[in-house]
Formats: sequence, structure tokens, C-alpha cells
Amino acid sequence: MAGTGKSIGIPLPTRALQTREVVRQTAVKARVTARHANQIQLSVSAKTSSFRPLSSADQAMFAARTEALEGTADGGQVMIDVLHDRVFRVRYREEHSTPPKESGLTVGEFGGPTRCDWDVGNERAIATTTAGTLVLHLDPWRWEWRSPDGAVACGAAGEEKNYFNQWDAYGLGLSHRLADGRPIATECFDLRPDEAIFGFGERFIRLNKVGQSIDVDMSDTKGVTTDRAYK
Repeated sequence: MAGTGKSIGIPLPTRALQTREVVRQTAVKARVTARHANQIQLSVSAKTSSFRPLSSADQAMFAARTEALEGTADGGQVMIDVLHDRVFRVRYREEHSTPPKESGLTVGEFGGPTRCDWDVGNERAIATTTAGTLVLHLDPWRWEWRSPDGAVACGAAGEEKNYFNQWDAYGLGLSHRLADGRPIATECFDLRPDEAIFGFGERFIRLNKVGQSIDVDMSDTKGVTTDRAYK
């Protein structure tokens, strides 16, 4: 199910993500720049790309997957605060933007974790609390929250699962709409079939569904993702 993507006759800006009418910017690797007791800061390198439609009907599809235009961007800064044993906050800003205001960005106040032990290396940075482990993979950039037994409870970012780079997901970054250059912030979360994410500020009533969009995609045997279809 998908909404009309319009609000009082004005296209919803995020519709450009579905139509691929953006210059996509995605964080691809990170470098630790500072670490404190309950906080770590990282400098992020980003990749920009334009969309190139690809179909399994293309005779040279394996060669065509490399023909999309790609470049590099200044990236930005990622700041992660461990607020509690099982609560952490991830903030991202562009390299030259104004630093974020001092805001909790959370519901309620947290007194900090019972303990937070850091293990920072060249490939990953790990924060361990009494409730689990936050693993920050640096190259490629990705974070995971693991339970005490090592099972991945949730995660975000990482490489595309679509082998042909058909933008089945938008990772951490600020993409820009082709029509007017308007920035659109994105992030990609891991979800199991019975899981959902709440708390992005959406409010729906019976007749107003602005901002609500559920997109269903299909993937063929070679990994090409397309909009849903009926046969």
C-alpha cells in the first residue's frame, strides 16, 4: 500500500526517493576522531551516485551494474552517545553544517549506563554495557546492537543487499532532490518480518495519511529489485 505522495496538491519531497530522482549520498566508511566515557565521535566518508535503471532483460547486465555515475562527498560527523545500558543516540551532521543544538532528542532523561567499556580498533569500535554490545563497523560503515549472547538485535546501514546496486535501500546520508537540490535525510534499518519502527514524528488520522508510505518491492533471481507487480 502506498499513499498518493501529495499534500494539498504539493508532491511530498520524499517521493523522490521512490522515483530515484535524487543524487544519493551514502556514508561508506568512518574513522574515530574522539572518544569519551559514554560518547564516541567519527568522521564519515560518503559516496554519491546517480540512478541507472537496470533489468534482468539486459544482455550485459553484469557489466552494466558498474556504469552508474558515482563520486565522493565531504561526508560528515557521526556522534554516538550511550545514554543507558540499552539506549544509545546516533546523531549525524554534514561536515560544514551547524553543529546540532544541545537537545536530548529522547523521551525522558537518562542517567547514563551502569558501565560502558570501549574497545577501539582499526576495523571496528565496540561499546559494551551490562545489557549488550554496540558494534560500530568502520569500513564499510555499519552499526549493530548485540545481546549479551552475541545475537544481532538490530542494526543500520551497511552495503546494499542488491548485487546490481538498484537502490533497494538508502543508507545514512543526505541525498539531494534533482528538481531543486532539496536535502532529504535517510537511514536504513534492519527489520525482521514481524518488526516495526516507531517514533519518527508521524501522526495519522482517519482521512489524513500524509507521510505514510508502505512500499512493496519484488526481487528476481538475479537480485534486481523492482516495484511490485501482479501477474
